[in-house]
Amino acid sequence: MGIRYMIRRWVWRARSMVYLLPMVLRGEVPITEWLSDPISIKHGVMNGWIYDKKRRCWRHSKVDTPCFMKYRMILHETFIMNQYGVIDYKDKVVLDVGAYVGDTLLYFLRNGARYVISVEPTKKYVNELMRNIMLNKVNSENFVVIRSGYGKLGICDFLNAFGGVDVAKFDCEGCELLLTKDPCIDKIPEYVIEYHSN
Repeated sequence: MGIRYMIRRWVWRARSMVYLLPMVLRGEVPITEWLSDPISIKHGVMNGWIYDKKRRCWRHSKVDTPCFMKYRMILHETFIMNQYGVIDYKDKVVLDVGAYVGDTLLYFLRNGARYVISVEPTKKYVNELMRNIMLNKVNSENFVVIRSGYGKLGICDFLNAFGGVDVAKFDCEGCELLLTKDPCIDKIPEYVIEYHSN
């Protein structure tokens, strides 16, 4: 990262904080999030996301979305831009590799998935995912969360453990190519993949 980029980022952050300050003073934006990630919060506010003070979570003001303990830009991509809307999930078992904070788990269940197998190796994201699940009172019979690194478990392991998968979603910050080379990849009929590679 160059010095110019760092200066631009700092200016962007400062402008976002100034923009959000009146909302912080009115209690419409939590001060902790304002301090930690003002750029994302400004993005959310400008795109219709509001902080529900009663439930202490973020939801969209015009679209029926789940409630999330923190606003993250991925929520807008998942629920408003509908980036995973290319597949019909109704009554399907979905393997969600790169579950992050549970946005896709909640998206798949809201779109009719019968069961979601969520895989996320990062402890802090798994903790946030579980809090988001509890916040939205999701039935624990409809999902499982597996905290595992992607090299430790392969697609064959999931197929053997769960008796088949109908849809696989891969967004795992670089492990996508490795997963597409798995010997059991052709046993899953549908995929949605965001890849991070040349």
